[in-house]
Amino acid sequence: MAAPTRIPLKALKPHPKNQVLFPPKSVEFIRSLADDINRHGLQEPISVRVVDRGEYLILSGENRFKAVTLLGWDDIDAHIVDPDDELAYLISRNIGRRQTGYSGRVNIYTAYCPDFFQGKKVQNDRLVEVSKKTMIPLATLKSDLKKIRLGAGVKDITMDQLKELWSKKKLKGLRLNLSDMGNGNFLLQVTGKNTEYQWGPGTFREVVRQSAEAAQSKYFDKNFRPENMALAEKIKELRKAAGLTQFQLAQKLGYSQSYFAELEGGKWECSGTLFDDIFRICEERM
Repeated sequence: MAAPTRIPLKALKPHPKNQVLFPPKSVEFIRSLADDINRHGLQEPISVRVVDRGEYLILSGENRFKAVTLLGWDDIDAHIVDPDDELAYLISRNIGRRQTGYSGRVNIYTAYCPDFFQGKKVQNDRLVEVSKKTMIPLATLKSDLKKIRLGAGVKDITMDQLKELWSKKKLKGLRLNLSDMGNGNFLLQVTGKNTEYQWGPGTFREVVRQSAEAAQSKYFDKNFRPENMALAEKIKELRKAAGLTQFQLAQKLGYSQSYFAELEGGKWECSGTLFDDIFRICEERM
């Protein structure tokens, strides 16, 4: 890699996807990082992409950027990069630097792997590709995908019981269709207005069980919006860290508890202004 370039801090902009993919670090963390950099220097340059003449987007190192800003630096060492898959690069450069739990990885999947939340089978080649690009271990991807696709475990279940489970999702025009593929294998489809999920081929017991588990998973809810879930999970984490109930935080914001519950569930998109208010209120209580 070429030697780093010294870039003015005022020319740098945080990547808009970074706060969606990864929860922002606390003020205390940034202060601690600033103290470490002040004592030992900047150990690794940040990575940036040229946006326009004299303007750069941070792909890796936003916390280091915040820390040196706090120290009053005028510029910072940076590697200028131009990755083919910018989102994958951003994920891979961050995933090894922090402890990312299951809910955090779900944030990543909603942005980078929306096919994980669809009814179609995800081929192993696709998982290998995602693993290579994001640096998330293949075994972790497979385990996470299973959790996403399946809900709580169920035992043997009849088609009538399965239809009852799916009816709770309130899908318009709900239909269940079981096709015999021969050799003891079946294909199970659950369809509705703008909805189509499919399991199999597999044994009758397997496809019905898998469909029933999906029916009990929130990721197959009618109102589930993958694009909203990253911020929704972050809001829930902030609220819990602040020791607030949904009702208490909703009152402080001037919203009803029912609306806030739907916001936290990912039904509604959270505006930047509302998220800033939530972050401020929760930060004050931490």
